[in-house]
Amino acid sequence: MIIVSTAWLGILLSKRLITRASFYEQMITFISNLQTQIRYSSDVLTNILSREHSRILEPLLSNTVVHLGDGTTFARAWGDSVSNLPTYFGLNKDDKSLLADFGNGLGVSDVDGQLSHCEMYKQLFSDRLSQMKQDNDKKVKLYRCLGVFSGMALALLII
Repeated sequence: MIIVSTAWLGILLSKRLITRASFYEQMITFISNLQTQIRYSSDVLTNILSREHSRILEPLLSNTVVHLGDGTTFARAWGDSVSNLPTYFGLNKDDKSLLADFGNGLGVSDVDGQLSHCEMYKQLFSDRLSQMKQDNDKKVKLYRCLGVFSGMALALLII
């Protein structure tokens, strides 16, 4: 039972790393879609966010739309939604800070400024994702093995 529970903990920690990388991939796709919407549509951010269908980004986008419906500014709505993201995404403080900064720059300049802002953050997210994937290759295996072996060690100590 001990081995199974520590192995499960290792799998859970490795899953969190994988989910974090998936979040970044979805965010990059979202920013690309957002750039297209900004370039070819004159729609407001609320409508653009409402039309986005991303399973992973759903809590962020839907909470932002709800806050905007309450009359909150976009930067405040986005920031509140970022700070209330569930922990199972595995996002750290730097990730949330990057997300919040991205939202703070949306809707505050002309179309060219918005497109430049999106391009810059798409590159920042891509760079982090590349680094994350390199780290994940090592850490996912480490967490899984560490879970199993720590359970075995604990079981041996108890016996």
